Formats: sequence, C-alpha cells, structure tokens
Amino acid sequence: MTKVRPFSVTLWLAATLAFGLAFTLQAAEMEVYQHVDGTKYFALEVSPEELPSAEAPRNVVVLVNTSAAQTGEYRIRSMDVLKNFLAKLPGDVRVNVLAVDLKAAPMTQGFVAAGSAELEAGLKKLEGRVPLGACDLEAGLKAVVEAVGNTADGASLVYIGDGLSRANLLPLPKIAELADTLASKKISVNSFAIGPRLDLPLLASLAELTGGSVFVDEEVPADALAGQIASATQAGVVWPQSAQWNDAVAEVYPQRLPPLRTDRENIIVGKLSAAGPVELTAVTADGKNIAIKLD
Repeated sequence: MTKVRPFSVTLWLAATLAFGLAFTLQAAEMEVYQHVDGTKYFALEVSPEELPSAEAPRNVVVLVNTSAAQTGEYRIRSMDVLKNFLAKLPGDVRVNVLAVDLKAAPMTQGFVAAGSAELEAGLKKLEGRVPLGACDLEAGLKAVVEAVGNTADGASLVYIGDGLSRANLLPLPKIAELADTLASKKISVNSFAIGPRLDLPLLASLAELTGGSVFVDEEVPADALAGQIASATQAGVVWPQSAQWNDAVAEVYPQRLPPLRTDRENIIVGKLSAAGPVELTAVTADGKNIAIKLD
C-alpha cells in the first residue's frame, strides 16, 4: 500500500550538520560514532516521554505558494489537500490564509474561525488567484510573522508548495535568520512539499529549527494526507529558552537547542569532548524543566 511519506527531518539534518556522518538510531537513546581521527560524535534521541507537556496551538497560518510552478495537477492536488486539512481542524482553532508568489497577499481578513463563512470566502479568493511568476519565500515567511504578531501563544504554520524561492534565493545564513525569527515567535513550520521540483533541504531546515514537520506528496487520498498534516499542526511543541550541557559535550549542532515535538522522537547531534555521561538541562519558555542524563 502506498503511504504518505513524512520526510525524516531530524535524521537528514543530523547527518548534514555532522559533516556527512550518518547515525542510525534504533532502540538506544544515544549512538556514538568515532571518526578515524579519534573525534567522537553523538546522536541523542529525546523521546516525547522525556518532555514536559505542551498545549496544542490554537492559531494556524496557511501559506500557499501560487507561483507559476504550482499549476495544473499540482494546484488541484494542493487545494484538495488544503480543504480536507481545514475540515479536520478543531472548532476552536483560528486560521489565517496567505498566498505567496512574488509578494505575499492575505486571503482572509486576519485570523478567522475554522469552518466559518469568512474562511470559505478566503478559500474562494485563493482559488481565483492565477498561478504566475516566481516565489519569494522570504516575503511569505515575513508575512506569516507579521500575521501572528506578538501573541504569546505562537502558531502552527502550514506551507504548501515546493520550497523553492526563485524570486529571492536564500543562502544558508538567511534561512537560519528566518528560522530564528519564526522560533522566537513560537511559529512551527509544517510543510506539504508538492511540485515538479522540491527544495527538501530548505523545508527540512525550517522544520527542524522551528519544531515542525515535512510531508512529501505521494499518491494517497487527500483526506488521509490532510489528517496527518492536521495531527502534526495540533501536536504540542516544547520551546527551550535556555539549555546547558555538561563537560562531556564539546559542541552541539545547531548550537541553540531547537524546539522539541511531543508527537515523535527528536534527535540532537554533537561532538563529545570526554568520556562519561552526557547531561542536558533546559528550561522552557513557560518555566518547565527538562533534565536528561545518559551514561
């Protein structure tokens, strides 16, 4: 049976950031790899059971790529998945729909109730938008940050598109800067990657650094795919405000402990400086403690 494939964000990023060293986590909570030069790298698995509770987001922003590449069968599929996704959201969720190509444009009048006439009007406006031009993903993400504003609750972002930003190419420092801004607003990026060409590394980076997920389009019913995306957007995310490692750890990648999801394992990679147990202590944005020790 063909299934939708959630892209393995954490494992992809772990391998990339650790200079190409691939880790395979099985039952163990930590794996260690020793390079030929003697340097030891680790991959630490943090399970949901080791995290404090986190409330499901009540704000959802949808950012739809309406560039020329998102036309024909891709446009039909995107709209089908989007409508099914919105239908699965709880009634107390607020939704804000934006479109982006060369510029970002609001489709709804700010946040509106799930299932409301205002949301339906926003979808009709989106359907009437002709796919043209290239996409400036930075403009879209900045529009999302502006839409969320200064609410302490943050939001789940659902991006629908290919991840390409042909109108404004994004170097790695810019991607990191955008991810930092999103994370500072507690906005987790969940992407439905669809299109003739995909930039999965970019989407994976945004997801990993903001506590999100990536789903790659495959031949499955829109209803089933939408259900998985809806579940991802409604999972709690733990936002570490500060973190400290013991002396056994020389470096971690990235340096700042990323947001941690409560619906799957989270993988942190780094370099060891000495033998002995690895210890992590952290405090979340809402004052909860995380303490992990591995011998």
